[in-house]
Amino acid sequence: MANGFVSSEGTMAVEDVAEEIISELCWASFFQDIEKDDLGKVRGFKIHDLLHDLAQYVMGDLCCIVNDEMPIEHPKRIRHLTMGPCARNQIISACTFRSLRTFHFRQTNCALASTKILGPLESLRAFDLGYANVLNMLHLPLITPFNHLRYLNLRGTSIQTLPESTSSLCNLQVLNLSYCQSLRRLPRHLKYLKALRHLYLRGCRSLVYMPNEIGQLNSLRTLNIYIVGKKKGLRLDELAQLCLRGELHIKNLERVTNAADAKEANLMGKQLDVLKLSWGRNEQSKLLQNVDQILEALEPHPKLIDLGVGGYQGMYFPQWMGNPHLKNLCSIKLVDCWYSQQLPLLGRLPSLKILAICCMHNLRYVDDESYDGGVARGFQSLMCLELCCMPNLEGLSKEEGGDMFPGLSKMNVIACPRLTFPALPSVRKLCIAKGRRRSGHDLFSREILLSQCPSTTRSPNQVQMDSIHSLSCLEILEIHDDQELASFPKGTLQGLCRLRQLHIHHQSKMEVLPLELANNAALQELHIIGCHNLESLTDQVLTGLQSLQKLKIFKCDKFKGLSTGFQSLSSLKDLIISFCPQMVALAEDLQHMPPMLQSITLHELKNLECLPYCWGSTMTLQSLYIACCPKLKSLPISVGWFNGLNSLTYIVLAYRNNSRRKQGRIGNGLSTFQMLILEKIVG
Repeated sequence: MANGFVSSEGTMAVEDVAEEIISELCWASFFQDIEKDDLGKVRGFKIHDLLHDLAQYVMGDLCCIVNDEMPIEHPKRIRHLTMGPCARNQIISACTFRSLRTFHFRQTNCALASTKILGPLESLRAFDLGYANVLNMLHLPLITPFNHLRYLNLRGTSIQTLPESTSSLCNLQVLNLSYCQSLRRLPRHLKYLKALRHLYLRGCRSLVYMPNEIGQLNSLRTLNIYIVGKKKGLRLDELAQLCLRGELHIKNLERVTNAADAKEANLMGKQLDVLKLSWGRNEQSKLLQNVDQILEALEPHPKLIDLGVGGYQGMYFPQWMGNPHLKNLCSIKLVDCWYSQQLPLLGRLPSLKILAICCMHNLRYVDDESYDGGVARGFQSLMCLELCCMPNLEGLSKEEGGDMFPGLSKMNVIACPRLTFPALPSVRKLCIAKGRRRSGHDLFSREILLSQCPSTTRSPNQVQMDSIHSLSCLEILEIHDDQELASFPKGTLQGLCRLRQLHIHHQSKMEVLPLELANNAALQELHIIGCHNLESLTDQVLTGLQSLQKLKIFKCDKFKGLSTGFQSLSSLKDLIISFCPQMVALAEDLQHMPPMLQSITLHELKNLECLPYCWGSTMTLQSLYIACCPKLKSLPISVGWFNGLNSLTYIVLAYRNNSRRKQGRIGNGLSTFQMLILEKIVG
């Protein structure tokens, strides 16, 4: 677009033409390894080496990529220049190329701060300064004389404001400010950028208000964020005439006082893929009397794919949210809808795959609909369900049945103390947590979800764990952040014959692992993190884990070591023990190491003094990492062991106290390895 390679054709907009070209190139296999976003749009790709060489041959000297100190050849012929980390004189030289059309900095250099350094680039069409950490407002006035500039990328920079002179870039079509997290305001006269088609503002969390009369940008197609104001020119009706596409997040809807203004925004006429509607958490939002009608008037286009509603203070949701005509809607997130007692009929949405509900304190059931005989239950396509901070939630459905949620494979449950699980044979992964308080800036971010969890001394995990056995096909189980749970309820893991991974995180009172683990023949990974009262893994548990391949123990303050049952882990490949200050030895009276062990990591074990002498029998070891174990004085490895160690390829010995670090990659010979071991023993 910026260089005129793609233009509109007849009634087709230039963006549609570009997407059609990309589709044809993908179909013809010109593009390979195509990466797409959640909405199915192409975000990246590669081309074959032969096609790359052909493209370079066709372009000749028009394109140039410069790194380090390499010279720039044929400067007068270059039209498109990409510069990596370069010397100052190279950047100054490049800024004299009057014929330059595209200028891309992979890493901004301080040389840009020089006055007038960019002045000669008067023919520039595209300027890319994305993630330029040293860029600030002082540099931006240098760009404003570029009257031909059509594309300006300031993504991820630290700018706080854009200069008012930016409004003079009369040919600018694309302004990318995504993830400029310090950006607080846009130019007041942005309305004069009549050619602007795409204004990217995703992740601009500090932005507090919009420029006046943004509705005059008749060409605008992308506007990620719109912040509703109180005065004329800043109200919601500014969106009325804009033909927006893609993603739109409307903030501060508490400033909309009547449904007529909301209707005038004409969201139905905008082909949006993603729509987020949020009300601020303030006294003004609590005083609204007609918030139900306002949300009803904000009905989106039927092709919507992703919907988020946050801070809504109404008691009932509009009917359009459960309308089957939203046949493309596959993701819904509802946050901080405190007064709502019932969800819309979301089970009737034919394509709904992801549903996240947080802080609906009065909700009792996810599916509150009644079903007559012969009528198929709802949520037939749902795959992922996240439930957070709902103290009164009792169940997933008011009417249980064997055909409920047939496609549900993943569940996250956070701070829902009364919720029990029905029989759900399709669920493969479950994460349950009591919830930790965090801070966040975005109403729809995961951080803010956790920060709204009600504080309680109850153990919500206990309730869910009593019914985990109903999830008979569970493969991955994660249990997080319950400071009250001392042990697993009896029967928690009973019948989970397909369980492959068990993650136990931050259960500070847990002293022993459930003996039922010994009967689990399928378990392959066991992660224990932040269980500060756990002292050891008993023989009763370890001897039954014949399929265990990975064992990780991290930040367990009282953990002292493994029992002799460790040697019976016949399938173990990876062992990781880190930040366990009470651990003195790996295991006592160990006769031999697991026969399949390939990787050992011992890190931040301040009191580790010795390792078992049977270590020398580990002939399959490929990776050894020992770091920050100040009391470990020697390794129990005989010189004869080196002759049998043909598998070891990587070793690291790190010392914190004298800031030395040794590492090596071992080929066929073992001389480097021997040197490292001997240096550790002697030093």
